[in-house]
Amino acid sequence: MKTKNVLVGMRLPVDLVTELKNFCKAHCLRMNQFVSKIVQDRLIELKEEEEDIALFESRQNEPTFSEKEWNKILKQRGINV
Repeated sequence: MKTKNVLVGMRLPVDLVTELKNFCKAHCLRMNQFVSKIVQDRLIELKEEEEDIALFESRQNEPTFSEKEWNKILKQRGINV
């Protein structure tokens, strides 16, 4: 299935755009694909963080909740504690 793309305009600092162009050129990357992947990855990270916070808030007053269990969840998400 082909993904439908939408043009998104934004203003970025000139030095950031220059650095981005140079990086993509040096690594044979297409700038739009690189930026799309970064945005997608960051959104996934933010959603996971929201889920972690919601889990913590819902369980922080439970007597069975332990720091060891929370650290285990964080480690499963790739967060070193």
